[in-house]
Amino acid sequence: MGLPRSWETFSQIPIHGTVYISYKCAPEDRNFKVRRSYLEVYSNWPCGVQEEEVLWWASTNEVPVDVMEFLEFVIERYDNVYEAFDDIKSTRNTQVLNLRDFEEGLKRVKCKKFKGRREVEKITGIFRYLDPSGEGQVTRSEWGILELCHKEMVYSIQEFVHFCNRSFGNDLNAAWAVFDVNGDNFISEAEWVSVARSFSYFGPTLPIFRFLDRDDEAGLGWGDRM
Repeated sequence: MGLPRSWETFSQIPIHGTVYISYKCAPEDRNFKVRRSYLEVYSNWPCGVQEEEVLWWASTNEVPVDVMEFLEFVIERYDNVYEAFDDIKSTRNTQVLNLRDFEEGLKRVKCKKFKGRREVEKITGIFRYLDPSGEGQVTRSEWGILELCHKEMVYSIQEFVHFCNRSFGNDLNAAWAVFDVNGDNFISEAEWVSVARSFSYFGPTLPIFRFLDRDDEAGLGWGDRM
């Protein structure tokens, strides 16, 4: 993956088009000194804060759906993501988690989120996301990306609750009636997204929908309401 090697030759670089670039860095690999220097040099923004003062965050829009599903399982069951790491990893005295440990650990903690034909594929995909270095093992620090995603999820939910209060007051029935477009007492993903946009809510909507859809039925019933 990455940019074509041919682009090393200036004449081979396309003169139009769009390039999408993503950057993923495990918490244990981030270099605060370099990041701070880039901020000061390229943004001309003096930065006098220390690393321990930074509130690290992650965008859930860039996180695969299966990873978010796994995070939902974790936060429903544990007080923090590191408790899940300790519970899922092998009982061996180790601070790393390999794919076999991960698979067996999910069975041991009775995670059934991914039951079906693609279960192995989904679990492997989650593990690969948590292992950005590709070393075949996830450290406790790398696992910390889930904590950053959790912060964003909680903040997004709080923002959405504020939006509902502004739009519908404290009347949950009124909000439900608006989102349940066809009146079948069931809110589909399409209804959820379209109504939120029509009321000028431009924050992330799908992570909140999937968090509320705890029975994984691809829709919300009255019992799923916040």
